[in-house]
Amino acid sequence: MFKSLFINLLKHWFQITQAKINIWMLHDKIRFYQKLFKGNILDVGAGSKPYRKLFTEATQYVGTNTIRHYQINRLQPDEDTTDVWIEDGTELPFHDATFDGVVCFQVFPLIARPDKFFQEVNRVLKPHGYFMMSSDYLYPSWSEEDYMRHSQTHLVKLAMENGFTVFSTESFGGILTTIYSMIIRYIRSYPGRISRAHHPLLKLWRTLWLLFFIIISPVSLILGSLLYFFERNKRQEYNYTMNLLIVMRKNA
Repeated sequence: MFKSLFINLLKHWFQITQAKINIWMLHDKIRFYQKLFKGNILDVGAGSKPYRKLFTEATQYVGTNTIRHYQINRLQPDEDTTDVWIEDGTELPFHDATFDGVVCFQVFPLIARPDKFFQEVNRVLKPHGYFMMSSDYLYPSWSEEDYMRHSQTHLVKLAMENGFTVFSTESFGGILTTIYSMIIRYIRSYPGRISRAHHPLLKLWRTLWLLFFIIISPVSLILGSLLYFFERNKRQEYNYTMNLLIVMRKNA
């Protein structure tokens, strides 16, 4: 029991270390664009609604989640923050032109039919309503539902082909933050790699590496903070970024 608790704490620590830089950048971007999102807002794949407080001009904030995602990834469902359970983003149970704005953060790769998703978002948006979405790019697969990655060019193409005008696109930093995040993401996999090692020497080797990573982890957190401040304003590094952001407006 103690071993399992220790491993879970390690995973959580490295997750915080790796995710912090991307979360900070996402918060910066939401704060910049949130003024476009007023009135009734829909969050597709809201999870625990961690970004709700950033939308200061939203009068209503509706969060949807997919129960299948929690079941497949063996996660505790966010019952308290889920207003509507959906099958996936391609069938949104709302009337046409219901929302003033729609947001979707870091779950787009889990949607198998991206064209259909864009069409549904367009349908539930009011004319000239805004849609903001962030999506993984140079980021490892993190779920059994993780179907694909989309380049900045493809996101723009999806928007234009499904009734939107692109307002803005941004990268999350540049190559340095990407390399840092990839390394920390790899370290996060080590507890699982240790348990899967079949040879005692391989298990020992991986354990020693993990101990080394634990020792330097405070330094890595400081390094991540420095990289965030150094690359936070790099917004056009589309080929060397962990995540992408696109903001678009529904055509009349």
